Amino acid sequence: MDNKSKLTKWVTGYFIFLSLMFTLNYFLKLSVDISLFGLVTLMVYFGIYVIKRYKNISLRVAAILIIFLLFIYGADYVLTSLSKMKTQDLVIENESQTLDSAEGIHEQIKRHDVAIIQNLRDALDYKKVMTFGRWVADERIGKQMINGEKIDTNKKYEFYLLVLISFFLTLILYLIFRFKWLKLTLLIPILLFVWLWYQFIDLPWIYSAIYFAGVVAFFIMDHHEKLLLIHPDFNTAYYPAGKLMITSITTGIIIIAIAGITTTIFPIKQVNYLVDFITPNMWGARSGYTNSQLKMYSLKETAFQGESEILGGPVRDINTVDPIFWVKFDHKIDKAVYLKTTIKDNYDGLKWSNNGITYKTNFKYYLSDEKNVKLLTSGDFDGISGSIKINKKLTKTVTLFTPMGLYKTSLGSDRVYSSAENEAFYKAGAFIKYLNEYDFSASQRDFYESPEVDYLQLSNRIEKRTTDLALSVGSLGASDYEKMVLLTQFLSQTYTYSLTPLSNRERRDFVSTFLFETKKGYCTYFASALAIMARINGIPSRYVEGFRVDPNEVGDGKDYSKVTGRDAHAWAEVYIDGYGWMIFEATPIYSEASSPEFVPTLEELIAQEETTEAITNDSGETVVENRKISLEDLLAEEDGGRGNLNTDIPSKTLSTKSNNGKYVFIGFTLVLIVLLFFLRKLPLRYLRRKNTHGFAVRMIYVLAYLTAKSRDYPSTEPEYVFMKADYPQSEIKLLLKILYAKREQINDATVIKGIDTAMGHLKSARGNYIMRQGKFSYLKFRWHDITKLIP
Repeated sequence: MDNKSKLTKWVTGYFIFLSLMFTLNYFLKLSVDISLFGLVTLMVYFGIYVIKRYKNISLRVAAILIIFLLFIYGADYVLTSLSKMKTQDLVIENESQTLDSAEGIHEQIKRHDVAIIQNLRDALDYKKVMTFGRWVADERIGKQMINGEKIDTNKKYEFYLLVLISFFLTLILYLIFRFKWLKLTLLIPILLFVWLWYQFIDLPWIYSAIYFAGVVAFFIMDHHEKLLLIHPDFNTAYYPAGKLMITSITTGIIIIAIAGITTTIFPIKQVNYLVDFITPNMWGARSGYTNSQLKMYSLKETAFQGESEILGGPVRDINTVDPIFWVKFDHKIDKAVYLKTTIKDNYDGLKWSNNGITYKTNFKYYLSDEKNVKLLTSGDFDGISGSIKINKKLTKTVTLFTPMGLYKTSLGSDRVYSSAENEAFYKAGAFIKYLNEYDFSASQRDFYESPEVDYLQLSNRIEKRTTDLALSVGSLGASDYEKMVLLTQFLSQTYTYSLTPLSNRERRDFVSTFLFETKKGYCTYFASALAIMARINGIPSRYVEGFRVDPNEVGDGKDYSKVTGRDAHAWAEVYIDGYGWMIFEATPIYSEASSPEFVPTLEELIAQEETTEAITNDSGETVVENRKISLEDLLAEEDGGRGNLNTDIPSKTLSTKSNNGKYVFIGFTLVLIVLLFFLRKLPLRYLRRKNTHGFAVRMIYVLAYLTAKSRDYPSTEPEYVFMKADYPQSEIKLLLKILYAKREQINDATVIKGIDTAMGHLKSARGNYIMRQGKFSYLKFRWHDITKLIP
């Protein structure tokens, strides 16, 4: 094959190389000018090609360089030895001569008289390589990448690191180009781009676009190379390598353009819902942070809620000693501060959940609302700032505990991801890193209403008497604000605070049961009831979990105050026209609704916010500080860079996708098709709880099978297994009735009771099965054989 064809193939590979270098630099953030970056990568990449193209000459040059290096080291060693001998002779001849200890302190040590040899030896000193290696390991990897610390810029070493990375990446690509069985690894970065997108790492779309175009062009040119090897006499005039290269690159770009246009005009949201129905949580992987290592903090981590997320029930033992985190405010607070962690907007009658939340950097959701930007730039708000230190021994999370209206942190605006509802978490590159300590600034005001969320959604479980009660109380108020004040007063004055309410075993509407039967509960009960009663009155609301910091338990701003499980809390945020989102507290032990002084008008409330703050300066004089924040310095942070308020703020009508989400490349579609192919027969929803007769039957057969196999019973027939296992007779009758009685003879209460009974035994049966048969056998049963149980 001619050299021109080889060169064109390497040119297509350069697109792959450049895309990967950009991606690596996104995380490494090399302190190298973009023009130098492009020049170095270009020279290193094609330098390797030149070495490959001219092997014999390259080997000779390498041999000459090695000989030259050995000559310099050898000459320097000999000259240094001779110089030492002369010095020793001088000392012997004149013993009175001594060396002044101050000599040479500021000068380079002179080993001998041949300066050119010494300078070359010093320039090529192997110890510099070791120093550079230690810098990479200690500074770049240890401090910056692992610990997240800020390091001093060393442009020389940054340049060396760029050359080194370019060299090794080019060698890796050369091996992939060289060996046929390695070429499929070029598809791995496409999966990587998708995974990074799911991990909320929004790489510039051009990176993956360049990579995809390069891969398409490379495989076309690779096939062209195979044709030339098979047919040596093949006349390349029919398919000139240069024109074929341009055509292949153009083909890749056209595919990307078509994919981008398609995802822009196609109803992708509806497709997402359909796909999510077939393969649960595939598309939702970017709309919730539920990974076991990177998880959003919620009440599940405290004593106020169990793992099932079903609302209600007695509170577990509360840890009031060990702090979850410590907080320090820059100024003394005179009222409770609510630090939110999780916001939920969808209520199904039994629990709250998030509905289609996505996250963006640089506080783009918050700053996309003109009222929020105007508020920050005017300075007319009662903001709050401070520091939080996480107790990493007890709390491992990436969630930021912050007040409403977060607009600045010490973590860097490009590393803090926040949702439309003010949930925020920290993500530094692709490496898992739990939070340690950070500063925050928040306005405690928010006007943004997400078009993705229905803040008036109501569950069909809600009983009519609940609707009537909410409308009856709300009708006494003339405005939304007055309605909320009255609803808050009604709940806090009518119902009792208790940590030991009964569980919702009958699985009825949680709010209705609380209002008319339980009539007592803790924060979860009051916040849920208030949010739902607000929605019944047509007022947008959302359920919020987090921590309530009592002003009486916080220091004067000099010392940190601990926040424990006792401070975990839930409350409601309600949207009031003219004010934005507002916190309403209905929990009796915290609510001020019972006090006659509690009911300021909305106008008075807004007027209280439009104040300046008195600050004492160093000389002891009290001055008035203008809290106005300039657009230029709004997001200027010590280590996080500055957000762009001019080009990156989305319009009022936001898409459900991130900026990068508009470009769902063809590679992602292929990955999705492959996953659907393998997952289409997997019983993903087989054990997902549903209060139906069919689900109860499945659970009973699963329980019987696992119990029989873990105890070596000869039969897996439920009746035989339950009798052999010595289950209580009442439970056996209940389970067999569900299996064998006619459907019309079984009511819903019996079905739910049977499901609870089976689920109660299922955990131990599963554990015994795994101990006896092994984890692999259980996985095979769970994902393949489980659907064969039902006769």
